[in-house]
Amino acid sequence: MDSQSRIARSLGSALDLVTPRLGRSLRATLTCWRERSRQRRALAKLDAHSLRDIGITHSQAKREADKPFWKR
Repeated sequence: MDSQSRIARSLGSALDLVTPRLGRSLRATLTCWRERSRQRRALAKLDAHSLRDIGITHSQAKREADKPFWKR
């Protein structure tokens, strides 16, 4: 488990003591952001052939990969 996962889990667990719903919500949000960031990094690494295979252009991939992790 990496440090980001430990921080997210610790933060969620601490908030669970105050309000379980808020803790779960925060943990889910952090997990979503982390996954979105990972996917965008992977998209940025795809070559032209792979991009064609998934049906997107280089400019579409760049636009998506350049978005901050908190933006959908």
